[in-house]
Amino acid sequence: MELQRIWQRHTGAIGALLAIGYVLVNNSINASSVLMEQTRRGVVEFASWEPWVWEMTSATGTLLMLPLMFWLLRRPQFSMQTPMFALMLLTIGGVVFSLGHIGIMVLLRELIYGLQGLEYNFNFSWFELIYELRKDIWGFFFWVVAYQLYHYFLQQLLGEARVPDEPPINSPHASGTESTPEQLLVKKLGREFIVQLDDVEWLESSGNYVNLHTGDQVYPMRATITKLTEQLESKGFIRIHRSYAVKFALIRSIKPIPSGDAELELKSGQRLPVSRRFKDALKTSVC
Repeated sequence: MELQRIWQRHTGAIGALLAIGYVLVNNSINASSVLMEQTRRGVVEFASWEPWVWEMTSATGTLLMLPLMFWLLRRPQFSMQTPMFALMLLTIGGVVFSLGHIGIMVLLRELIYGLQGLEYNFNFSWFELIYELRKDIWGFFFWVVAYQLYHYFLQQLLGEARVPDEPPINSPHASGTESTPEQLLVKKLGREFIVQLDDVEWLESSGNYVNLHTGDQVYPMRATITKLTEQLESKGFIRIHRSYAVKFALIRSIKPIPSGDAELELKSGQRLPVSRRFKDALKTSVC
């Protein structure tokens, strides 16, 4: 359970570490393979450090361009496009990804070779450019698939909360006005179950999601903490930080700290930061 809570709170950081680990291992294997091939042929064509420079500069270029790709995939405008238009955007993104990767890679190689008193010649030509584009665009699509699979895995393993579907307008149960939901529907490992909003103690922003904390359980919900806090204001939730909101009735104490911020403790013992931006509003609520 603790591992699940850590994963839910740090999904982005863990995903980044997995990506970094994969790139470093993959490129290290490539570098060692080049050296082993040279040894097998018995022909010395380059210094033993050069394949490591080639692969590690390529790895650095890839890792520096991945955040741009993740930013594109997180845009709601991207998910609303037709499949063909989304494919066109991905192709354009792949070209930009490749050009950025090549630029960073070549710049780093020229710098490292220059420090060794040597000259690095990338041999810019149409053939070389197409050769690199071919590899990078295919690699870009691999990362797109990996990104989507990672988030699908998280959704299935950790669950995802959403507001249950509203009844049709002509239904006798429809109110005709937008009201605060009483329950959330959570889908996890192919099963759906209900979480009462009254059981939620505090909210935590996590990328495109808000983690809803209920005792030992954490339920991610695709939303922004600003909008969700506004929707749950009638439930007694108040914003205390750009990343946190809490149920006011569960606050045990508020302790000022020298920086001008404060630390809040809930009745459960959970401690959360209170930023100066929201401290005055919290004081007003207390009074």
